[in-house]
Amino acid sequence: MSDTDEAQREFIRAWYSWRHTPLPVDSYRANRSGDPGYTVEFALDHLRSYVYALGSAFMEDRPRDYPALVADQLEQLHNAEADLENGPIPEEHRAPYREYVAATRILLHRLLARATAEQR
Repeated sequence: MSDTDEAQREFIRAWYSWRHTPLPVDSYRANRSGDPGYTVEFALDHLRSYVYALGSAFMEDRPRDYPALVADQLEQLHNAEADLENGPIPEEHRAPYREYVAATRILLHRLLARATAEQR
């Protein structure tokens, strides 16, 4: 099995897992801007749109500067995670956000690995 094949399998697994990880954005979608999770949910909702578009473009073999785009999304993810960890969401309510952040991070790293394997 080649590195490219393994990277492809890992990317597909991460894509499937990410797509099935619940996106905790109830407060944002209900426009409850006073809720503790609103800011984090806003960031995660927008991040999901960009990551989905990036993953879809990659699977459709559309040319993009994937390393740069992944780096940008990882930075956005880091900022959302920092808001989560330093913000007003009570500790006992952070697990769904952390799960989504972790799944997104894995997906972005797998996409980067796959894009890098193709360049060899």
